[in-house]
Parts: sequence; C-alpha cells; structure tokens
Amino acid sequence: MISTTNADLYYVFDQGTDNLGAGRRKLAVPDEHRGKAIVRNRIGDANNLLGGSRNHFWMNNEFGYLSDRNFREQFFEREWDTEKDVETVSQANWQSDNFTASLLARTHLFDFENTTDWLPRLDVTLLGRNIPGTPLVWSQHSMVGYGSISPAEAPPPGDVFSALPYFQEREGIVGMSRHELDLPLTVGPFNLTPYVLGEAAYWQQDLTGDELTRLYGSVGVRGSIQATKYMPNVYSEVFGLRGLAHKMIFDVDYSYSQSTEPLSKIAQYNEFDEDAQERFRSRFQTLTFGGALPATFDPRLYAVRAGSARSVTAPYHELVDDQHVVRLGWRHRLQTRVGPPQAPRIYDWMTLDLEASLFPDAVRDNFGETVGLISARYAWNVGPQTSFLASTTFDLFDPGQFIWDVGVLSRRTERGSIYVGLRGLDAGPIESALLVASASYQASEKWSFTLGTSYDIRERIDRGQSVSLTRLGEYMIFTAGIGIDRSRDNYSIAFSVEPRFGRTRTGTNSRQLNQLLGGAR
Repeated sequence: MISTTNADLYYVFDQGTDNLGAGRRKLAVPDEHRGKAIVRNRIGDANNLLGGSRNHFWMNNEFGYLSDRNFREQFFEREWDTEKDVETVSQANWQSDNFTASLLARTHLFDFENTTDWLPRLDVTLLGRNIPGTPLVWSQHSMVGYGSISPAEAPPPGDVFSALPYFQEREGIVGMSRHELDLPLTVGPFNLTPYVLGEAAYWQQDLTGDELTRLYGSVGVRGSIQATKYMPNVYSEVFGLRGLAHKMIFDVDYSYSQSTEPLSKIAQYNEFDEDAQERFRSRFQTLTFGGALPATFDPRLYAVRAGSARSVTAPYHELVDDQHVVRLGWRHRLQTRVGPPQAPRIYDWMTLDLEASLFPDAVRDNFGETVGLISARYAWNVGPQTSFLASTTFDLFDPGQFIWDVGVLSRRTERGSIYVGLRGLDAGPIESALLVASASYQASEKWSFTLGTSYDIRERIDRGQSVSLTRLGEYMIFTAGIGIDRSRDNYSIAFSVEPRFGRTRTGTNSRQLNQLLGGAR
C-alpha cells in the first residue's frame, strides 16, 4: 500500500476589513484570527496508483477547515474561483474491471456554505455488462445513504444574501437505482444504439418535508455516421501541412423522458455547483432580480435542458424531468502528420464542433423556442506551439445567454508562453466584455517571471495587473510580486521564501504568490 498526503495550512492575524469588490468594500471580519487547514490523503496499492491493476482498493480522505466565509475569496481568490470545495470526507473505493463500489462518510466543520452530510452513503456501479445470450448491454448505478442538508447561514449585515430555494434543511434516507439497456447496431454506414433508461428514487424528506418516491424513464436512440476525405497532396511548409485528412462525424441523440414527480418538489441533496458559484447565485438573485430568480436563469432548469443528469453515472440524479429533445452534433477534424518521416504521428491541425438541441415541446422544455443550446468550439493549431481558440454558446429566447471567447495561446519555446484573449457575456441584465493577457518566461535556470493584465471593454475600466519575479536558488526559492486590483481598489506587494527539496518547478510558487497579489486573471 502507498499513502500520499498533502497539507495546506495558513494563519493570518487580521484587524482590518475584507474588500471583495463593488458593494462589499468594507465587510467586517468575524475574528482577527483567520486561516485554513486542508489535509488531503490518498491510500492505495502500488499497482492502482501506477495504473497497473484491474482489481484494486483505494481511499480518499480530506480534512478541511475554514475560519470564516470570506477567507478564501479575500486571500486566495483564484483558488476560490477554480479549485474544489473544502470538505471533510472519507471515501473507500473498490473496483474490479467495470464494477465499482464506494462507501462515503462526509460532515462539515463550518456553517457558511451549503453542504450535505452523508452518514454514510453507499454507491454501486456496473458499466457495459453484456447480457448472456443477447446483444443487449446493461449498465446501472445504485445508491443509498442518510443525507442531511445544511443550508448556508446568512452573513452579517452589509453582505447581500438570499438562500437558494433548493437547499432546505432536510434529512433522511435517500435511495436511487438507475438502469440502462443499450442495443448497439451497425446499419450500413450508421452506428445506432436504441436505449431505454429507468430509475426508481426515494427521499425520506422532499422540499415540503414529506416522503417522496419518483419513477423516471427515458427511451431513445443514439446514432452517428463518419465521413472522411483524404488529401495526400496538400503540402505547406508555412502551415506545417504534410497531407491533410478531413474527418466529419454527425451524431444525434433522440430521447423522450417522463417523470412521475416534478423537479420542483425535490431537495438538492447532491450539490451540482461549487461554493464560489453558489455564493454568486445567493447575491445575484437579490442584486439583479430583487430576490425572485426568473426561470430562464434557474440553474437546475438549465441542467435539465442540457441533459446534465441523464446518464447512468450522473452524480446529481435529482436533475431530470419530463422532456422531449433531439441533440445534434457535427464534428470536424482536419488532421495532418508531424514528426520524423520514419515515425510520423497524426496531429489535429484544426477542429470545429457544432452542437444544438431541438425541443418539440418548446413551451414546456425551452421557454417557447424550438432550437436551443447552440454552441460552437473552434481550435486552429497553427503549429505545435501556437493555437487560435474560439467558442460560443447561445439561446434564442429572451432573455437568453450569449457567451463567447476568442484568444491566441503561444508557447514559442519551452521557457515561455503568452495568451491574449477576449471574453464576452450577454444574458439579460448581465453584460460583460473583458480583454485579458498573460505571459510567463524563464530567462535562465535561476530567474523567471510572470505577468498578467485585464481590461473591461464594456465598462472601459482597467481591471488590474500583476507581475512576479522568482529567483531559484540551490536551497531556497525567493519570489516577489506586485499586484493591482482595480475592482477592489487594492494595491499589494508580496514576498515569499520557500525551501527547496530536490527538483522544484517555479510555476507552483509563482501561482501561489499570484493568488495573494490579487491581480489580473
């Protein structure tokens, strides 16, 4: 057995106030002694951790404590925005081929986040099992546990807060068993898979406090067809082309689903958002909509529209309802060959993925519009070191989302990289367009630097900059940085000294310092 442990411990003596941006410039600190303690441990047999065993056992353990609700957002905003929630949990897992079983126990050590305690919870999953004597493939996921939802406590006066309606103080036995039968077929050039999915679920307490049993079923068919055109004579030294192949895949997923109980009755025992998103939602619905969130912005309805919880292994089985939908995809790959002539490899020179969903019952399922969730993702890998990236997602109803971004990422050498991008969001009263840029460069074996900047085009406001310089010594790593956060009207200077043991990457140290600087992201 091998055990690996990581610890993240911080203490701050703070007699000031928290500045978290517009509307939260001077929030009172609940206690001058602040910090966090996060210890994560993984135990497993050697073959499991190295990926060489088909039957193995492992455990994931975490102890997580935060002194107060705003500590991470104030001092470690990048971590708050992008990394996993802090929790206290222990999970034992067993896997044998396509069978997995896990036993989880979870509790919470603070009351300022929405949390579900599981005391305990058992999950059993079996995927892709052929039924003897038939062409059918069976998959299933079943769980049972005792869940206790602890809604986030309201902050002190001065910080806007609205409780999220689907997190109510409920507890009791939660059980679910979801099964799917697939029939894979090849019909000429088409790959078709008719399927039927069924679920029985039970909650000892729903949102009203009563018992609730739900039956959910879905029938449908998945299909795809691939087309390829080879162009071996296409050659360009400038664009790095040595032959070209255009591969297209058309895919479709038609489904008709029915549920005996509406989603509006079901408490959200399984969190589907991280704490940072939940915190934003708790302020957003009051600041923007006066406390009443329109259905078009309801995250649970968005998840149902997107089919986020329709698979057998979906971690939040609550998020399904009556639905009739056709999901379409058109995927392109322009591929060429790179590497030495004696050992060439296939390389995606350009990719484009187009997706959309059709809702026959548009009034019920998509706010009156038949077409929705239209998206595109594009990447042009101009060379091994430079990529042009773009994506968008939008809906046709009003007010619907329109999200887009475009940027260039270049890694001209192993020492340095640069990114320049433009991001935009329009969704009803929310409008944003942000220009961001970042660069990192290792000047020598001992010196490296990073910098970043951002500018709000819509508001015509400079959002901030950060720069850090790192000196890699034989036994110590020294880093210094300066940060400007215009949204908080903050100016910061930070220094760090870190012991060096063996081979150390300076990027880790720089990222930790940049969190403290609070500059451009």
